[in-house]
Amino acid sequence: RKHNNMEILTLSSLDSVSIFVLCNQARIADMSR
Repeated sequence: RKHNNMEILTLSSLDSVSIFVLCNQARIADMSR
């Protein structure tokens, strides 16, 4: 079960990273206009 918790933590952290990257890309797009 601890392994499952680690998998969930990894998935949630990956989601946070992808959201952070998407937000940065949107910010860069706004600055380049």
